[in-house]
Amino acid sequence: MNKKILVFFVFILLLGVFIFSSYTKQTDIENEYNGIIYSLDSNFEKKTSILLKGKLYKSSLGKGKFVGEIIVDNDISHDLYMEEERNKSYFGVITSVNGGYTKTIGTVFISSDFNSIWGNFEKIDKRYNISSYIAGPAKNKEEGNKIAQEIMQR
Repeated sequence: MNKKILVFFVFILLLGVFIFSSYTKQTDIENEYNGIIYSLDSNFEKKTSILLKGKLYKSSLGKGKFVGEIIVDNDISHDLYMEEERNKSYFGVITSVNGGYTKTIGTVFISSDFNSIWGNFEKIDKRYNISSYIAGPAKNKEEGNKIAQEIMQR
Protein backbone atom coordinates (compact mmCIF):
# COMPACT_ATOMS: atom_id res chain seq x y z
CA MET A 1 0.00 0.00 0.00
CA ASN A 2 2.83 2.42 0.86
CA LYS A 3 4.43 1.77 -2.53
CA LYS A 4 1.20 2.76 -4.33
CA ILE A 5 0.98 5.98 -2.33
CA LEU A 6 4.61 6.80 -3.12
CA VAL A 7 4.06 6.18 -6.86
CA PHE A 8 0.94 8.37 -6.73
CA PHE A 9 2.82 11.27 -5.07
CA VAL A 10 5.71 10.99 -7.55
CA PHE A 11 3.20 11.10 -10.41
CA ILE A 12 1.51 14.20 -8.93
CA LEU A 13 4.91 15.85 -8.45
CA LEU A 14 5.93 15.17 -12.06
CA LEU A 15 2.57 16.45 -13.29
CA GLY A 16 3.07 19.65 -11.27
CA VAL A 17 6.56 20.16 -12.71
CA PHE A 18 5.19 19.67 -16.23
CA ILE A 19 2.38 22.20 -15.71
CA PHE A 20 4.76 24.74 -14.17
CA SER A 21 7.29 24.36 -16.98
CA SER A 22 4.52 24.78 -19.56
CA TYR A 23 3.41 28.01 -17.92
CA THR A 24 6.87 29.53 -17.94
CA LYS A 25 7.36 28.85 -21.65
CA GLN A 26 8.28 32.12 -23.35
CA THR A 27 8.74 33.36 -26.90
CA ASP A 28 10.64 36.43 -28.02
CA ILE A 29 8.53 38.80 -30.10
CA GLU A 30 9.96 41.52 -32.32
CA ASN A 31 7.58 42.73 -35.02
CA GLU A 32 7.80 45.88 -37.07
CA TYR A 33 4.60 47.00 -38.76
CA ASN A 34 4.38 49.40 -41.70
CA GLY A 35 1.57 51.41 -40.26
CA ILE A 36 -0.37 54.60 -40.32
CA ILE A 37 -1.30 57.37 -37.92
CA TYR A 38 -4.75 58.70 -38.77
CA SER A 39 -7.63 60.76 -37.45
CA LEU A 40 -11.35 60.12 -37.74
CA ASP A 41 -12.00 63.86 -37.28
CA SER A 42 -9.96 65.02 -40.28
CA ASN A 43 -8.20 63.80 -43.41
CA PHE A 44 -4.91 63.41 -41.53
CA GLU A 45 -2.95 60.29 -42.54
CA LYS A 46 0.77 59.72 -41.99
CA LYS A 47 2.75 56.57 -42.69
CA THR A 48 4.80 55.42 -39.72
CA SER A 49 6.72 52.54 -38.25
CA ILE A 50 5.33 50.60 -35.29
CA LEU A 51 7.84 48.40 -33.47
CA LEU A 52 6.68 45.83 -30.92
CA LYS A 53 9.26 43.89 -28.94
CA GLY A 54 9.14 41.82 -25.80
CA LYS A 55 8.32 38.38 -24.47
CA LEU A 56 5.17 36.31 -24.84
CA TYR A 57 4.41 33.96 -21.95
CA LYS A 58 1.90 31.17 -22.56
CA SER A 59 0.24 29.12 -19.87
CA SER A 60 -0.49 25.43 -20.18
CA LEU A 61 -4.14 26.39 -20.68
CA GLY A 62 -3.26 28.54 -23.69
CA LYS A 63 -3.81 31.95 -22.09
CA GLY A 64 -0.97 34.34 -22.78
CA LYS A 65 0.53 37.56 -21.54
CA PHE A 66 2.88 39.90 -23.34
CA VAL A 67 5.48 42.04 -21.58
CA GLY A 68 7.48 44.44 -23.68
CA GLU A 69 7.63 47.79 -25.40
CA ILE A 70 5.99 49.58 -28.30
CA ILE A 71 7.76 52.30 -30.29
CA VAL A 72 5.70 54.44 -32.66
CA ASP A 73 6.84 57.15 -35.06
CA ASN A 74 10.48 56.18 -34.29
CA ASP A 75 10.64 57.86 -30.88
CA ILE A 76 7.38 57.52 -28.93
CA SER A 77 7.78 54.50 -26.69
CA HIS A 78 5.74 52.92 -23.92
CA ASP A 79 6.16 49.82 -21.80
CA LEU A 80 3.40 47.26 -22.26
CA TYR A 81 1.85 44.59 -20.07
CA MET A 82 -0.96 42.87 -21.92
CA GLU A 83 -3.10 39.84 -21.24
CA GLU A 84 -4.85 37.74 -23.83
CA GLU A 85 -8.59 38.33 -23.92
CA ARG A 86 -10.62 35.14 -24.50
CA ASN A 87 -7.71 33.67 -26.54
CA LYS A 88 -8.54 36.12 -29.34
CA SER A 89 -6.51 39.31 -28.88
CA TYR A 90 -4.26 41.18 -26.46
CA PHE A 91 -5.35 44.40 -24.78
CA GLY A 92 -3.31 46.88 -22.79
CA VAL A 93 -3.88 50.26 -21.17
CA ILE A 94 -0.96 52.66 -20.99
CA THR A 95 -0.98 54.86 -17.90
CA SER A 96 1.10 57.50 -16.19
CA VAL A 97 1.13 58.40 -12.52
CA ASN A 98 1.47 62.03 -11.53
CA GLY A 99 0.91 63.36 -8.03
CA GLY A 100 -0.68 60.12 -6.92
CA TYR A 101 -3.22 60.12 -9.75
CA THR A 102 -3.25 57.53 -12.52
CA LYS A 103 -4.12 58.79 -15.99
CA THR A 104 -4.79 56.71 -19.11
CA ILE A 105 -2.52 57.95 -21.91
CA GLY A 106 -3.10 55.22 -24.47
CA THR A 107 -4.55 51.86 -25.38
CA VAL A 108 -3.22 49.04 -27.53
CA PHE A 109 -4.92 46.04 -29.12
CA ILE A 110 -2.91 43.27 -30.80
CA SER A 111 -4.27 40.26 -32.67
CA SER A 112 -3.53 36.94 -30.97
CA ASP A 113 -1.17 35.97 -33.81
CA PHE A 114 0.67 39.32 -33.50
CA ASN A 115 0.01 40.07 -37.19
CA SER A 116 -1.89 43.32 -36.60
CA ILE A 117 -1.95 46.15 -34.08
CA TRP A 118 -4.25 49.12 -33.37
CA GLY A 119 -4.35 51.77 -30.67
CA ASN A 120 -4.02 55.38 -29.65
CA PHE A 121 -1.46 57.46 -27.74
CA GLU A 122 -1.75 60.85 -26.10
CA LYS A 123 1.80 61.75 -27.20
CA ILE A 124 0.86 61.29 -30.87
CA ASP A 125 -2.28 63.39 -30.37
CA LYS A 126 -0.14 66.20 -28.95
CA ARG A 127 2.57 65.89 -31.61
CA TYR A 128 0.15 66.28 -34.52
CA ASN A 129 -2.59 68.24 -32.69
CA ILE A 130 -5.27 65.68 -33.58
CA SER A 131 -7.28 62.87 -32.03
CA SER A 132 -5.34 59.98 -33.54
CA TYR A 133 -5.17 56.24 -33.96
CA ILE A 134 -2.35 53.97 -35.08
CA ALA A 135 -2.76 50.78 -37.07
CA GLY A 136 -0.47 48.30 -38.72
CA PRO A 137 0.02 46.90 -41.19
CA ALA A 138 -2.02 49.61 -42.92
CA LYS A 139 -1.54 52.04 -45.79
CA ASN A 140 -4.55 54.29 -45.18
CA LYS A 141 -7.39 55.16 -42.80
CA GLU A 142 -9.72 52.55 -44.31
CA GLU A 143 -7.22 49.74 -43.69
CA GLY A 144 -6.63 51.09 -40.18
CA ASN A 145 -10.34 51.00 -39.38
CA LYS A 146 -10.60 47.49 -40.83
CA ILE A 147 -7.81 46.30 -38.49
CA ALA A 148 -9.62 47.89 -35.54
CA GLN A 149 -12.86 46.10 -36.42
CA GLU A 150 -11.14 42.75 -36.94
CA ILE A 151 -9.29 42.90 -33.62
CA MET A 152 -12.36 44.08 -31.68
CA GLN A 153 -14.63 41.40 -33.15
CA ARG A 154 -12.33 38.51 -32.33
